[in-house]
Amino acid sequence: MRLRPALLFIVGILVFAAWFLHAQAPPDPARPDPSTTVDVRARSDVTARTSPDQVAGAAAKAFGPLPPVDAPLSGFADALEERADAGDSAAACRLGAELARCRALLQFASPEGIFLHGQVRIAELEALGETEEAGRLRPWADAEAAAALECAKLPEPLRRRGPELLRQAALAGEPEAMLRYAEGLGMFGATTGFLRDPVFDHWRREALPTLQRALASGMPEAALLLAAGHGGGEGMVEALIPDDAVDAEAARQLAVRLLGEEVTVAWLGSRQYMPTPAPEDERAQAAANAERMHAAFFAAHDPGARDLLVLRPQAYYGGHAEPLPPPRIGTGCGTLE
Repeated sequence: MRLRPALLFIVGILVFAAWFLHAQAPPDPARPDPSTTVDVRARSDVTARTSPDQVAGAAAKAFGPLPPVDAPLSGFADALEERADAGDSAAACRLGAELARCRALLQFASPEGIFLHGQVRIAELEALGETEEAGRLRPWADAEAAAALECAKLPEPLRRRGPELLRQAALAGEPEAMLRYAEGLGMFGATTGFLRDPVFDHWRREALPTLQRALASGMPEAALLLAAGHGGGEGMVEALIPDDAVDAEAARQLAVRLLGEEVTVAWLGSRQYMPTPAPEDERAQAAANAERMHAAFFAAHDPGARDLLVLRPQAYYGGHAEPLPPPRIGTGCGTLE
């Protein structure tokens, strides 16, 4: 199957990013090496003390509720920036997530205007007579275009603050921000410009510990990222995670338990998850590790079914017969269901 130029470009950037991350000098000796501080297996000294809902509730009491998820971004961005600068971590998370989405949307807009992947794909499908598939994608493509138009209304200095705000919220303990910050791709986009971003050097050292904290805070997507990383998958944080068949299988089993087999298989497939099969005795060890992680991090607050936060929009256009579920439109910290 022929890959589209945009997809080839994205894959090339990911390969370059993986090489760059592995080629960097060792972390500052004053900091612990992230590869030695992150372990997908539950440890007795790491427990989920607060659920995502508890964090959101505390923020709402301190600063008031966040804007509705369907509110136009241009109407509340300035107010959230003021709240974030005043120390509101939930506002920093919401605005950082929205600005990260803006970066992704606008970098794939055409020079002539807001004409994005979704609309291009629909036009291709209609030209081929695949009207049913085009109809299935249309609501997401329309929402994508509307969101991009809102993003284009924001001043450029504000749009550039996305990585900074997500990092602020992640370090403050916002579970959704920890997940988004650790994942990386939504932070920096699919161009090599992120290598010059001052936040990138922080991210390279903080991503893995932050991902572990996200898992301990009850974010099931963290299990997907850990499975993909240990299983040789592609992506930003995945490039920092050493391949390990047992840890990959443990994280995969945890993800299946939390999110279901279908979602887990589809998502890991989109990240080129190809672990070395573990021997039977190691599979038993992986199952035990998955059980311990579930007991330590998720027994008190089962996340239940909800939209995934870390699915890449590009997964729609990677040649899958069945499109993956779309990334959440209008998401925000404190609105997890």
